[in-house]
Amino acid sequence: ASAGLAGPDPAVMERVRSLCSTSVDPSTGLPSERITVMDDDETLYGFAVEVRPSDIPGAGHGAFLTYLGARVLRPEASARSARLLRGCYVDEDSAGSAIIPTRNTATARTPDGRMMKVTVTGENLHYNDNYRYWPRKRFDRMSNMLMNQKALDEDSDEWKALEGEILGFDVRTIKSRFGDECDQLRSRIPKNKRIGHLGIHSEDDYVPSDKPFFNYPSHVFELGRYGPLRRDDRKFNVTFDIKNFIHNFEPAEWSYDVEERIRNDLQETNQTVDITDDSTGQIHDLARRSTPTYVNEVGHDPNLYRNVHIREREKRSQHYHIGIDEEHAMKKGTTVELLVDYKGGYEINRERKGYGKRN
Repeated sequence: ASAGLAGPDPAVMERVRSLCSTSVDPSTGLPSERITVMDDDETLYGFAVEVRPSDIPGAGHGAFLTYLGARVLRPEASARSARLLRGCYVDEDSAGSAIIPTRNTATARTPDGRMMKVTVTGENLHYNDNYRYWPRKRFDRMSNMLMNQKALDEDSDEWKALEGEILGFDVRTIKSRFGDECDQLRSRIPKNKRIGHLGIHSEDDYVPSDKPFFNYPSHVFELGRYGPLRRDDRKFNVTFDIKNFIHNFEPAEWSYDVEERIRNDLQETNQTVDITDDSTGQIHDLARRSTPTYVNEVGHDPNLYRNVHIREREKRSQHYHIGIDEEHAMKKGTTVELLVDYKGGYEINRERKGYGKRN
């Protein structure tokens, strides 16, 4: 099935990791989530995602989103943040790639031809305490060193000397009024509790707000990765077709074709992302503990509203994103079922389950 976003991709709202969590009910095995996302002006929006019987007859379980309300910065904290942000640059070039090279992702190929994205993480690995917003004086110094190094031969003594300076660079040696103030503000907050573009806010800097929530079409926020969830979820198309036939086409309900091709000993071929168990054709245990698995679809019902959009990432994985438009804006306490539109590519599965056009 294919259900991508039409037109330019909306921006993805930032998740506040310290305010997000996932749990699994030990008695039912069903997942639930608490998600907090931040918009461009650093307002926080809280949500709960729970799995229970769908409101669509015969659809089994569904995923439901409840809006828990917004929190806005206190006026003094908002004014302080706006002032400091004016003195910062974002670690990003005109094409949207990071200038600090360690922040960019790399790609690796496994011996059996599968590709994977590789990122590196670590304490202050990307300098500036890993924040993307840099005080201008500090960023100018770092970016100038990187650009100067690119113009040198890697085997030259000059390149090696500059590499030593870059590796040993400490942003705090560059005197900056904005940087020093950010350092002081962050020092009062545990690292895993810092909030905001600059990491200078704590939860105490926020107050509740009655703001309704809508973000689409300009923004979405991620619910999670639908698949693959395991290495074995990526299958050669011919392998999946055989499995799908053996299990009476049940796995097709849970599968996606992706753009990336993979290679075995004999050939390069297309692949399918499949989150079902090979022995049963039903979703496997890890998928049962993942909330995107339970997102149903609108089908042909004109009364149902698509609020989940699918993005293919790195041409090999499917991620579900939530987009609520202004017409369907959510007030605090509102609950909606999360629904996607699989479009025409899913029609054969609709017919098999009894709700296609021909049914």
